[in-house]
Amino acid sequence: MEKSAKDDDEIFEYDGFKVVISKEYSNMYSNLVIDWIDNSRGKGFTVFDKDASGCGSCSGGC
Repeated sequence: MEKSAKDDDEIFEYDGFKVVISKEYSNMYSNLVIDWIDNSRGKGFTVFDKDASGCGSCSGGC
């Protein structure tokens, strides 16, 4: 993991949160959704593919 973004990296910022993706992989992550949850099961980031359905999506579990 890099400590800072490279010149050719893609940087997305949402509400003060930055996501840095290497340009060579950016097309692989175009459908991912990153969200923050805080509920009775815990809190943290979730990552899922908005086009995937059922088992095997990035969010894990069924």
